[in-house]
Amino acid sequence: MRRNARATFRTELLVSGIESFPYGLLTMIVSLEAIFLSTFVMISQNRADEKRQALADDQWQLVQLEQNQNEELITMSHQLLDLTKEVHRMTSRVQELVQGPGAAPGGQGASDR
Repeated sequence: MRRNARATFRTELLVSGIESFPYGLLTMIVSLEAIFLSTFVMISQNRADEKRQALADDQWQLVQLEQNQNEELITMSHQLLDLTKEVHRMTSRVQELVQGPGAAPGGQGASDR
């Protein structure tokens, strides 16, 4: 539809006699049209870039949140490992005290003989 309107306008310029040799005015019209079209393209690209940037910012925040959660999980895992080692040490110590000082290391004390 737009192309037909443009073609019609250019044809009317030639037929009406506004310009006997049409290339000057037509070149100016086509140049102005190109300027406006390129402006609209740039505006739409800027809007698309803004949307992409907003999406990238949201994804970056999500990555940062996941990184923080991973660091917290690693810290908790280390704490759990330390606590498990301490429980094992204390259990071994209690077992030594219950069995007595001369008990066999395999867990067979005087009661098993």
